[in-house]
Amino acid sequence: MKKTLLSLALLLSIAISAEVKNDIKASDKKSEVKAAPTKSLEDKIKEMINETMFTTEFYTAMRTSLKQIATQINPKEAEKAADKLYDIFVKEFKESTDKFVDFYKKNFKEEEITDLINWYKTPTAVKFTKLTPEISQLSMTVSQNALMKAISAVQADVKKEEPKVEAKPEIKTEPKATKKPASTKNDVAKKSKK
Repeated sequence: MKKTLLSLALLLSIAISAEVKNDIKASDKKSEVKAAPTKSLEDKIKEMINETMFTTEFYTAMRTSLKQIATQINPKEAEKAADKLYDIFVKEFKESTDKFVDFYKKNFKEEEITDLINWYKTPTAVKFTKLTPEISQLSMTVSQNALMKAISAVQADVKKEEPKVEAKPEIKTEPKATKKPASTKNDVAKKSKK
């Protein structure tokens, strides 16, 4: 369960990271579309987030992943559990939008946000956005496989480096003679009564 939740968190962070890195490279003023000047910077960022990250494809991929988790949590009522998981996830996720807004405000100038919004409206960006969940899944799978191979290799090396314990021949020793405790006055008195 923890592994699945960790995988989902990693999947989300990889998707966001990939989008941001690709956006920076591709937004070099090739776009001709201009954003509406009357919107605040926060509104522009929220619009961009909703049109690029929190897409229908994103929510569909999350619903599928949450169904798998729900099956582990409650196999008998997986569908009901999946619906509840999804509803809570969407609510919590939407409430966290301000964290994304803060991130973009901290790292991009308003002109750059406008460039990103314009780029996202291009056919290439629309295609990229739709494929992002698949790209993220591929990235996650490749990363997990590489990590498992690395762990296996290190474990194999550790086993090779462990000192081999050789069986030592048993050394037989003669049991030591035990001394009888010295007689006490009581012991002497008991013996003399007999």
